[in-house]
Amino acid sequence: MEAVVDADGTIERASYELCVIVSLKDALRRREIYVPGAGPFSRRTTRHNVAEYGEPA
Repeated sequence: MEAVVDADGTIERASYELCVIVSLKDALRRREIYVPGAGPFSRRTTRHNVAEYGEPA
């Protein structure tokens, strides 16, 4: 918490955003959070992408 709040008690936005991103990355690695289609071997085209852009080459 000390890295996010300065001496005046104001939240430092850049530090806060970095902490959020790091926490999200850790939760994804522990599989506490699931993002459909975000697996390491998933195809980059989903149903809505295929409908929009056509079949992959």
